Amino acid sequence: MKQKKTSYESRKFFLFLIDKSGIDFDFYKISKIILNIALSIISVFTTYLLIQFMLNKTFVSDALLILLVLWSLGLLLIFGVAWAIFFIYIDLKIYKRQREVELVFPDFLQLAAANINAGLPIDRALWYAIRPKFGVLAKEMELVAKSTMVGEKLDKALIQFSERYDSPNIKRALNLLLVGLESGGEIGDLLTRIAINMRETEIIKKEMASNVMTYVIFILFATLGAAPFLFALTSELIVIMNSIFSNINISEGGSFGGIGGMLTSGNSISIVDYQIFAIVSVIISSVFSAIIISVIQKGNAKEAFKKIPLYVLIGVTNYFVSYNLLHLMLGGFFK
Repeated sequence: MKQKKTSYESRKFFLFLIDKSGIDFDFYKISKIILNIALSIISVFTTYLLIQFMLNKTFVSDALLILLVLWSLGLLLIFGVAWAIFFIYIDLKIYKRQREVELVFPDFLQLAAANINAGLPIDRALWYAIRPKFGVLAKEMELVAKSTMVGEKLDKALIQFSERYDSPNIKRALNLLLVGLESGGEIGDLLTRIAINMRETEIIKKEMASNVMTYVIFILFATLGAAPFLFALTSELIVIMNSIFSNINISEGGSFGGIGGMLTSGNSISIVDYQIFAIVSVIISSVFSAIIISVIQKGNAKEAFKKIPLYVLIGVTNYFVSYNLLHLMLGGFFK
């Protein structure tokens, strides 16, 4: 049976994630900020409910029960959602740093290979290959170089560096480097081949993404074009049907059967309710289309978070534009 993590282990894991993301945060400070946010939201809801209770003259017992549920379950829910959003943000920062390291890692390896071929030992070759343009990787390799200067073994420092990033490419490259160091091979040539292999891998990924462009276009057309238009068409049809049946007078003793009777009995669909349903459906389909496209093109769903706001904006805008155009074209015929 898996043992539950202690508070010390949970805090240590949290600090490890914060360190990987490159953000300078304190565990207790973040906890306090999130708790204050949750309390602020609950306070706003409480103020709103108290105003409603006074206007509607709600019983004190009912009001107290609602407020008790709000300050217990509601506070826990908001607190948990705030933590979840924070960890999603941390995860995205970690992934962004990982991608930055992966993109410049081949250039760094080639510079290190040139230094080794010039006669420098591996630790100094890595140190002199550091350039400010490498950004995150430059800081990481500075930590590796400083660790070796204080007496830590190079292989251990490189392993610690690879564990900070969940990147198969970086782990594979460093494993090959460590094997080369143990076997005593030509490290300069090995680093050059590793750099070339990493660049070829990136090129293959881009070629695969271009080969599936047809699927991407189909998904975008279906979710951001066709779906909002069909929802807009249905919304306009509901307006037209409500307008038609509202002008029909039924004499006493007479009635419509089937669908006609249901539409004229006051149970017709509200256009406001349907528009809420349509907008929510467009937003959900836009989010999932961004995730699917990111998986197809990049092989990782985390890339979708940059596209989700744009896709949602396009989908909702297409819905309202289509609805207004259809209302202008069709609405005049059924007034």
